[in-house]
Amino acid sequence: MNHESTIGVVLAGGLSSRMGRDKVLLPWGDGTLLDHMIGLLQDSGLSTVVVCGERPGYASVPDSEPGQGPGVAISHLLASLASDAWALIVPVDMPLLTPKLIRALLDSAQAAYSADYPLPAL
Repeated sequence: MNHESTIGVVLAGGLSSRMGRDKVLLPWGDGTLLDHMIGLLQDSGLSTVVVCGERPGYASVPDSEPGQGPGVAISHLLASLASDAWALIVPVDMPLLTPKLIRALLDSAQAAYSADYPLPAL
């Protein structure tokens, strides 16, 4: 799989209701948690990164059904992509992921997918 053709996606449309404030905007490093996760995907070799959830100032895909959870948001996001597109999706609240782990996931995708058989697929 070509990493340059894979889209990085940060899930950031939730209400953060258990936290009581928007976790996307929590400080992390020199910016916010959202900035950190976008940078993580970029540092992993993904040149295109979008935010799933409406976030002014960021390349984002708004939830067409807000409040319905990540499954619905992901399904709408995937429906908006080309049928042959790959997307690596991470939640905004996993700041301890590393570029090494992300690259390992990307590298395993070719081994987990065969053009001759639709499943298993990553």
